[in-house]
Amino acid sequence: MNDKIDICMTATIRPEIVDSTLKSFSENMFKDQSNYRLIINVDPIGENIPQKSILKVAKRYFDDIIYNYPKYPSFTKAVIWCWSQTTSNYVFHLEDDWKLLTPIDINSMIEILEEYPDLVSLRLNKEKTGNSKHTCRHGFIYHPKISLNPTLFKGEFIRVVSTLMDKDINPEKQLRAFFCRARMICRQANSDDLPSSS
Repeated sequence: MNDKIDICMTATIRPEIVDSTLKSFSENMFKDQSNYRLIINVDPIGENIPQKSILKVAKRYFDDIIYNYPKYPSFTKAVIWCWSQTTSNYVFHLEDDWKLLTPIDINSMIEILEEYPDLVSLRLNKEKTGNSKHTCRHGFIYHPKISLNPTLFKGEFIRVVSTLMDKDINPEKQLRAFFCRARMICRQANSDDLPSSS
């Protein structure tokens, strides 16, 4: 198992946007780059420059990088490739067009995932906690649907799910379907365990 935290980034050829994303997260979350490994897929869409221009940007913020330059773009294949390369206990998923505006302690997020074994992920949100229509638990918003917003996942979950994903279907739709099926199975198992009323 890798002691570092793997960061999976799905990117396109937009160096200024990628730089802004990595700069904001490096300043506010990934402060000690020796604790992280970047796993980045650069799809061949965006600006008319080489894919390796994104790797040059990434090297400003990380020393340990695994990268992939696919011949054709595919968001789902990018997610699957990134997730399949992970080895760490915790994996942070990050798309290339987010900006972190406030400091976040990733170790606090890890502590929550360790404290609550039924949780598989904690995601960052665009709205303030008080403005959310969803329930706030332990300082985080509980949301029944999984998303690819910037999210900290348990690594084991990522590696299992990556083997089950269909390369031709949107990954967020697949993740939501997995969770719906899992909840149905759990509800069925719980109802089977109930004593009969007779």
